[in-house]
Amino acid sequence: MSGEKLTQAEIDERTAVLRRFKKLLEEKRNKFREYLAALEQQEKSISEGNMAQVERQSVLEDYIVSELYTIQRVIDPIEEMYRDIHRQKNIAGMVRDSEEEKFIPRLQADLDKLQEDILRQNKKNRELLKSGMAEVRQEINSLKKPFRKKNVYASESGNASIIDIQT
Repeated sequence: MSGEKLTQAEIDERTAVLRRFKKLLEEKRNKFREYLAALEQQEKSISEGNMAQVERQSVLEDYIVSELYTIQRVIDPIEEMYRDIHRQKNIAGMVRDSEEEKFIPRLQADLDKLQEDILRQNKKNRELLKSGMAEVRQEINSLKKPFRKKNVYASESGNASIIDIQT
């Protein structure tokens, strides 16, 4: 393909793939930011001991994660198409990148950083929850059982234990 000119249709197709890929990466970045914000809110709720709010936030997190998986399933084939186009470009000796193509590596680096932040925040929240669980367990273990009366039928009070019902 070296030295060959691309047709307008090929250029349009490549441009469309690039724009779609960029749009999906931006959408994924926004979802990562939303997820990170939810994790930060969850940390505050855990610290405050507001378990009802923690539960609501975990439902929101599940929803965001499912959206992220959906976006990723769409990104994967488009990313493969983008890589193929990029490989063909390099083989053909056309190394000139458009502004949108220059933006892709920065966007991917931003996504990687956000993903690291999410993992760090998630780990922090898990540790907070574990320490809270340990405190609750300790509190439960320290509770004394209240004194209970024995069952009158099970007591050894000197009452008759056998009843003779003969008439």
